Amino acid sequence: QSLKPSSTNLKLKNDKVFQLIVGSIGIYVCYLYYGNVQEDLFRYRSRNGLAFTFVWFLQALESFVTMWIGYVGRTRNNKLLPFMPFFKSGFCQLSAKVLMNWSLAAGLSFPVVVLAKSAKIVPVMLGQLLLGGSSYELRDYLFAILIVTGTALVSFGKSYDDDEHEGSDTIAGVVLIASSLAADGFTGGLQKKLKRETASMKPNTYDFLLYSHIVQWAVAVVVCLMTGEVYTIPKYSIW
Repeated sequence: QSLKPSSTNLKLKNDKVFQLIVGSIGIYVCYLYYGNVQEDLFRYRSRNGLAFTFVWFLQALESFVTMWIGYVGRTRNNKLLPFMPFFKSGFCQLSAKVLMNWSLAAGLSFPVVVLAKSAKIVPVMLGQLLLGGSSYELRDYLFAILIVTGTALVSFGKSYDDDEHEGSDTIAGVVLIASSLAADGFTGGLQKKLKRETASMKPNTYDFLLYSHIVQWAVAVVVCLMTGEVYTIPKYSIW
C-alpha cells in the first residue's frame, strides 16, 4: 500500500505536466509573435525612406515593461536579493538582444536571424556546461537537435516572397548575430550559476524578471542618453 502513489503526489505531477505544456506552447507562440513584430519594425521605412536603427531605445522600452511586470508579480515577495549576480546575467542578456537587433539594423535578412536564433539552445547548453556546472545526457543533446530543427521549420513557415532584404546579408550582420549567440551562451551559464547561488532564498520567476531587467533598463537608458538616441528619434519622424 505504501508503494502506491498518493492522490496528492499524482495531482502535483499532473500540475507540473500541465505547467510544462502551457509553458512550452507559450514560449513558441510568444517567440514567433515577437519575431514577426521585430521583422515589421526593422523592415519599416518612413515616408522619407528612413529605417529604424534605434536599438538601445528599443531595449530601454522592452526592459521597462518587463521590469514592471516583474515588480507587480512579486508584490507578495518583497525580500531583497543580492544584486551583483543579477547584474552579470542581466548585462549578458541585454548584450544578446542588442547584438541581434544590430544585426537586423546592419542589413542581415530576417530569415537568417531566425535560423541563427533557432539554434540558441546550443550556445546556452554550452554556457551552462562551462559556467553553470551542468551536465547532460545523450537524450538532452537529441532533444536539443529536435528543438532546433522544429523551431527552424516553424519559423520558416511564413512566406518571404518579395523580401526587400533578400540578398542584403552583410558580413557585419553575420558577425553581430554570431556574437549574439555567444552572449546567449554566457547568459545561460550565468543564469544557471545564479539559480544555484540563490537557491536558499527561493527566488521566483518575477524576482528574476525584476532584478535582471532593472539592470537592462538602467544600462539601456544610460547608453541612450550618451548616444543621443532619445533626443534624435523625434527629429526623424519615422513613426
